[in-house]
Amino acid sequence: MLKNRLEQKEVEPSLIVSGGDPLGVGPYLIAYALVNGLFPDNTYIVCTREVVNKWYQELGGTDLSEIDKVHIVDITESRAWTLPEEAGWLSYRYLSVATSLALKYHTVPLLTLPINKYRWRMAHVPFVGHTEFFKDMFPDFDPIMAMKHKNLFVIAITDHIPLKEVIGLFNNSDRLYWRLWDILKELKWFKNLSSNKVKIRRVAITGLNPHAGEVPALGTEEREIMLPVIKQLREHYPEMEISDPLPADSFWGMGMWKNFDVVLAPYHDQAFIPFKILVEGRRGVHMTLGLPIFRISPIHGTADEAVRKRQVNPDSFLECLEEIKHLLR
Repeated sequence: MLKNRLEQKEVEPSLIVSGGDPLGVGPYLIAYALVNGLFPDNTYIVCTREVVNKWYQELGGTDLSEIDKVHIVDITESRAWTLPEEAGWLSYRYLSVATSLALKYHTVPLLTLPINKYRWRMAHVPFVGHTEFFKDMFPDFDPIMAMKHKNLFVIAITDHIPLKEVIGLFNNSDRLYWRLWDILKELKWFKNLSSNKVKIRRVAITGLNPHAGEVPALGTEEREIMLPVIKQLREHYPEMEISDPLPADSFWGMGMWKNFDVVLAPYHDQAFIPFKILVEGRRGVHMTLGLPIFRISPIHGTADEAVRKRQVNPDSFLECLEEIKHLLR
């Protein structure tokens, strides 16, 4: 059925959207964008039409059939989408189909709306979340987790791994070198891809240990591993000004991040806790670099309670669409 629907539309998509959890904010945000004409022409939206149409009508639209500038890829494998386990399964199917489309049209951005990890578990989906799904989908690639809001651009050097495994990477010069090399390469790609030419020159790297291991008793990874690796990388990326390892607490607490174009932090929480505090948890975008496709997403979850109360804040979603505009040339 999917093949037949797409064969009727020969136009290459400008954007591919994965609908997210049908019990969460995803269908609302899709309907909101459709009512307000926010999607670029020829956007492909992978969702369940019935669910989105419910919100579309509530937000002031008549019926999705009146829209002819976007293409709804209707997934109707379950009519019981109000059941948590079925909602979890549908959101996984949306993501699978949307990612396959993005791989087919590999220069087209993929916008993934939030999934509910608990409902994925109820549906026996074999992945914890998006990052693990992409790792399995693209085993020869290394996902790079990034968050961005205006001039605040933060990347986690490691992704969703236990903290004890982070130590292993930062005690292996070769592994750390190639991981940072990949990140810097992706930053150059992202800079060139963006039509507004994102400024990426000053690169900060925060230390692994307290005070960036200023004395050996606090840790030696900065001095013995990180500094030699950074010196090598400076030779390969002379156009970038890469810092020595910086103490993470004062870097964030004293506003030193304002002096840099992008921040590389050793692990998930050191990167994204300060980011989410600075954006008050509701602005910014989540991007996955390092894949054969470009993926972007709101930084929040399914916001079930806000959906029930009709108090959805679309700021992060709107930033995703704005970021995508800069990628469409």
